[in-house]
Amino acid sequence: MIHIARILDDPDVENGIRYPSSDGKPMAETDFHVMAIRLLLDALEDALAGLKDVHISGNSFFFWVEGDPSKRRAPDAMVVFGVEKGGRRSFRTWKEGGAIPSVCFEVASKKTWKANLGAVKDDYESAGVKEYFVFDPLRDCLPQPLMGYRRKGKTFRQLKPDANGAHTSEELGLVLVPEERMLRLVHLASGERVLTRSEEIRLARTGMSANAALAKHLKAELKANGKTHNGHG
Repeated sequence: MIHIARILDDPDVENGIRYPSSDGKPMAETDFHVMAIRLLLDALEDALAGLKDVHISGNSFFFWVEGDPSKRRAPDAMVVFGVEKGGRRSFRTWKEGGAIPSVCFEVASKKTWKANLGAVKDDYESAGVKEYFVFDPLRDCLPQPLMGYRRKGKTFRQLKPDANGAHTSEELGLVLVPEERMLRLVHLASGERVLTRSEEIRLARTGMSANAALAKHLKAELKANGKTHNGHG
């Protein structure tokens, strides 16, 4: 009787089926990968802060087939529109009105990159995810720092990066730019960069606006390349 009571009280159990909220595995392979994930989640939260019906999560199980807990993945980051904000033990689509993540991210390492581009991608494709991005912060396993896929019909089509290795997420309205060991987000409509929280603190201390900081950054880059602000040497 005690065992039955524990099952009934287990929030991970639904209709006698257990949908685990943890697999006991570490978040990422190295500190660099953990930091890339943390910065990405912070940037997504800040970029989409004005929206009321969006769920942003990292390293949390997403189940897409009721009754089959084996159909699950734990994206390093995912964005789901049309659902309430707030924490969840796991994301079960049938309990969220059928909502599916619009975008999933994985931060690749030497241990995970083959799965990221293989079985993981296939599962997101099967589940109905609209866009999928894989970022290599150490530049040691993928053919390019950021790889992107967008749904066309029932399958993913690989996206071609721009000259800077960046991809545009149509679902998020953001440009995703590999920048050293982090993925920089830029608002597609305005061109404004999403600052890291440490960058925001530094700007607040100096009283400098984000646009002024960007202008200063670009000026320094031009100077380093031997050019003036108008592009001439």
